[in-house]
Amino acid sequence: MSKQCGHFEYKVYDLRRVKDVYFYDDVYIAQGEFLLLFIEVKNISGGTSYFGQFGPQVVALSAPGAGSGAAVTGKSKASRYAQWMYQSGSFYEDINPGNVLGLVEAYDLPSDQEYFLAFGLESCAETTDTILSLGMWSQVPRGHKK
Repeated sequence: MSKQCGHFEYKVYDLRRVKDVYFYDDVYIAQGEFLLLFIEVKNISGGTSYFGQFGPQVVALSAPGAGSGAAVTGKSKASRYAQWMYQSGSFYEDINPGNVLGLVEAYDLPSDQEYFLAFGLESCAETTDTILSLGMWSQVPRGHKK
């Protein structure tokens, strides 16, 4: 399932749960666990752009049965480590018209709580048309060091 925001189309194609991410031999360890979102971003405009101009991705959290929850932004250092670890593109990498960039964003979430997860962008209106449901935190598969 893909969604559009501005002149980009984005699709979350994988989720993983990991305790740590690596940059060469340097490790970055989560306070809880990292939720890794693997995202494909396609430039649907007529000119070169970069995804970073739309602001960081946001995961909205809410307890089961609750209304709206708190928004959590990605951890930039952990995201950079995850980008290296999984060989994905940079958040600020240029994307030419029609091209797709693969990104991975890391969110440090408490591992001992249950949440309903949803994904959106800070720069897009918070409507059901710009939010992707990601399911329950407990159902996110555990990843491993690549």
